[in-house]
Amino acid sequence: MTGPEKILHIRSSYFYGGPERQITYLTRVLETMEVPSAVATFAPRLDPSRNACYTKFQNLDIPCFRIDIDGSFDRSALEAMEKIIRDHGFTVVVGHDYRADYFALELRRRTKAAAFSFSRGWTRNSLRVRLYEWLDIRFLRRMDGVVAVSQAKFDELRRKKIEPARLIHIPNSILTDTVLPRQNLIRDRFHIPQEALLVGTAGRLSAEKNQDLFIRAAVQYLRKSGDEKTWFILAGEGKRQAELTAMIPETYRHRIILAGWIENNDALYADLDVFVLTSLMEGFPNVLLEAGKYNLPVITTRAGGAVDIVEDGVSGLLIPFGDVDFLGRKLELLLGDEESRRMLGEELGRVTRERYNAEINAGRFLALLSGSEPTDDDATGIGMSAEAMEIGNWLVNFF
Repeated sequence: MTGPEKILHIRSSYFYGGPERQITYLTRVLETMEVPSAVATFAPRLDPSRNACYTKFQNLDIPCFRIDIDGSFDRSALEAMEKIIRDHGFTVVVGHDYRADYFALELRRRTKAAAFSFSRGWTRNSLRVRLYEWLDIRFLRRMDGVVAVSQAKFDELRRKKIEPARLIHIPNSILTDTVLPRQNLIRDRFHIPQEALLVGTAGRLSAEKNQDLFIRAAVQYLRKSGDEKTWFILAGEGKRQAELTAMIPETYRHRIILAGWIENNDALYADLDVFVLTSLMEGFPNVLLEAGKYNLPVITTRAGGAVDIVEDGVSGLLIPFGDVDFLGRKLELLLGDEESRRMLGEELGRVTRERYNAEINAGRFLALLSGSEPTDDDATGIGMSAEAMEIGNWLVNFF
């Protein structure tokens, strides 16, 4: 590519989570480099209010277009985004999930904008997800460039025959320049003593996050230790709220808190003393970088890119999947040893600032754009007919 870029990110999720935060960080940094960016995000036509993502981007002053859709592969969405690209002069479209990747390729065919993708991995394993993954690999093979956010994902895409010249590993990143001092905002809100040790986790309340392990370990720790100075907090919302609440004995419900959605992430991390990640599956866990930004010691499973970030015993503690006793022992170790908490937290903070700095990695992304050439595929898009799009919608809804 030559000349100045103007980037349109496409994200089909309605939820503002990890990938959306990465889009926010990248957009913020590129703005300082005078590279304008915007986001196109989808909303169900019959109930557009379901798209919390659009509202969040607006509140963050990220330029955002809401695309109302009737199905996963809605031709009217394609036409709406084509008009946006032509009207606003976007030269690059970037997909952030399998549907977004499809649209990026079709928009390249229609507008000649370059098509790129961020590949993060799947956080569930089901027949539906395997269908999505099968589709997405075929989309990724046609991209002008693909960013793998973890080493494991990079290796997987190499095995699945993504052309090496179009593939690069750029890990998720974080803006590390603004750190909120501890103001006890979360502690005061949930009546947690200022002198207490606070252990936290954060994420969507869903099966792959396995917050059951966090709650079981917290209950076991409190019962076994008799510790009166430690509290536990789980930030997030989702379908498992009632199920997880029921796991907490009445005796401990004031000490193990399901906080729901916390808008101010920085206030949460500023108030924590230890962070725990219990996921079974992850792409590249942003929450570990956010913990690192605040020099927090972390205990994490080996899910996805967690092993890229954390070196066991050096910048955090690694635990097996689902092992409540192992997690309990690591909690006892950290909660009883202030010096270990300090050393592990400081090392994770150093790693986060040096390796996962959004400014550095935004520069690498721009270098990828600048060094890319249009693909020579027979079709520079997927070229789905209206009938094929209907079949695609049916398959997605069926599975």
